Amino acid sequence: YAKDYYLFLAEEAEITGSDKREWFEITGEDSKTTVHIYSLNDKGEKEDGPYYNRTFSDEETTEIRIYGMGGRDVYSVIYH
Repeated sequence: YAKDYYLFLAEEAEITGSDKREWFEITGEDSKTTVHIYSLNDKGEKEDGPYYNRTFSDEETTEIRIYGMGGRDVYSVIYH
């Protein structure tokens, strides 16, 4: 039952940022999509490593919804 429930939840993923500035980095390659979210400092530079990191498989996930909440976020999308 746990696997079936996971597959149900994984089909449509929702990722929500915070009210602070963030860098959403979305990369895709070989039927996989990876999402990293970094906090940004006052200069717009990434701080440390990502505080969110997840790789999605096309076999499990058909849609990824990303919500930036603060209005001053940066989005980087790279697909190979």
